[in-house]
Amino acid sequence: MPFLERMLYIISKQSKTPVNIKVYEPALQTERSFSCQFIIDWPSEPHNGKAYGVDSVQALQLCFNMIAVHLYTSDFHKEGRLVWEQLGDGYGFPLSRNLRDLAQGADKLE
Repeated sequence: MPFLERMLYIISKQSKTPVNIKVYEPALQTERSFSCQFIIDWPSEPHNGKAYGVDSVQALQLCFNMIAVHLYTSDFHKEGRLVWEQLGDGYGFPLSRNLRDLAQGADKLE
């Protein structure tokens, strides 16, 4: 069962397709390593990913960064069709410093 969820949408003139993002609770992998799994339910094929950190906080933070990379590099974003609350206002996932130039809307403020 997901620990956290966020719903985004792919919009077109005729439809609004949901893209559910599921984040699972960080899990202990080894004595000094945690993982955090996520799924982006793209309409064509879900993307399963996993981030690793030295503790659960780092694993979750890196998971959010990885989700942001997948969203901002998707064709749906490049086409201007991916939306969370308002078109062009970002997705609420933090981008790492080296990718901040991709941010839009409220995501630029983080």
